[in-house]
This record gives sequence, structure tokens and C-alpha cells, in this order.
Amino acid sequence: MDERKFLNMYPTIIIPSIHEELCKKARSFFPEEWPVIVKNGHPLIHFNQLRTLDIKTKWAINLDEDCFIINAPGVLKLIDFMEQNGYQTAGIQDGSSNLRVHNPVIFNPFFFVFDVAALQSAPTTSVDILEESPKYEHFVRYTHLPYKYDNCEPYYPFFMDMLVAGLKPLFLRNHALEAYDPGPYDIGKPSIVLDEDGNELAVHAWWSRLYHEPIIQERIRVCEEYAITASNANR
Repeated sequence: MDERKFLNMYPTIIIPSIHEELCKKARSFFPEEWPVIVKNGHPLIHFNQLRTLDIKTKWAINLDEDCFIINAPGVLKLIDFMEQNGYQTAGIQDGSSNLRVHNPVIFNPFFFVFDVAALQSAPTTSVDILEESPKYEHFVRYTHLPYKYDNCEPYYPFFMDMLVAGLKPLFLRNHALEAYDPGPYDIGKPSIVLDEDGNELAVHAWWSRLYHEPIIQERIRVCEEYAITASNANR
């Protein structure tokens, strides 16, 4: 295959990994021909490392290891949509999601799509997140759930740098995995990422750091089964 065509055709998947077994599950849901980089998932260093990571493809996706792609063709369609409409980054709002009540102009990175060159050319800034965030509230698309402008996550400065640099963000929709019953634990339902047309792209279990807990392993099992059925239907 022509190398230039390869670099434009597939995204590189970057998995910040904590658990080898869980990472293996995540990798089974995207095509073998998609390049993958597995690296340490420490949140204080991972996102800044994305700025200098040697990524060969034009596009990349940061994917938590408890987030399973369920529609690989849909992901490629999303990237094509982004290219055609001038978006350099995409993800769900950290606020106004079914499980998060935080800063709505910041992406949650569990499924974060980005133009590699655009992201890596964005300079590091030192702005006040709380003060700066409202300047970008015109990008906020989904306000049906409560949210607040806050500075609670270590990856917020990284995403704020993208906004300050002028990268055009595409805020994706998401909804809860209704088939999941949280039972007596009250830990909420997993999230399903949607594209512009409402097609399901990925299912995210959340709380991979607690993978050793039986309730989380059961949660991931349900998400994995849902992902297997959905990905088979989307082939």
C-alpha cells in the first residue's frame, strides 16, 4: 500500500494503559491495520506526551482501555466529516454528559479524536481555566444536563491549550447504555459515544482504575458484550 494513502486512511489509536488484560480487550475492537501506541496512563504526564509522540498517521484517537469501539467504519466516517468541515478535535463535553457535571467546554479524553499536526503545533499556555472557559461557551452544544465551569481534572490545561490555539472542536453527543442496570451501587450507566447522525461509535464503562473490583469487572463485561454485538452488526 502507498504510504501516503496509509497515513491518511487509518487513525493511530493511543491507549493510556493501566491493566494489560483490559487493554487487550480494547484492542480487539478496532481493525488490526490501525496502528496502536500503548503507553503509561498517568494523567499528569500522558497528555503533554501527546504533544511530542511520534505518530505517523494524520489522525489519532486517544482511547481509554475501558472504551470499546463498536463501529469502526463509523469512526472513519467521523474523521472524514471532520476533515470536510475543518474540525481538528472531537470528543464529548466533560460536562453535560450522562455521568459528568464538570466544565462543559473541555472534552473528556476517553474517546478523543485529533489532527496530529494541529494538536502538536498548539503551544502550551498558562491561562486560568476558570476564567478562560466562559470565553468558549459558544462552542457548548449540549446543555440539557447540569454542568459547572470548574478546574477539577489534570487534563484540563491540555484541552484549554487547544481552544486558545484556535483548534476547531467538534462536541460529540453521548447517551447512557440503557441496557445496563447499576443495581444497588448507584454508580451510573456507561456512556455511548454518538456521531453527528446519531450512530453509536463506542461504549465506555468508566472507572478502569478500579478494574480489580468485582462490580467494575461485571460492568466491563456488560459493555464488552454490548460492543461485540454492535460491532458485528456494523461490519
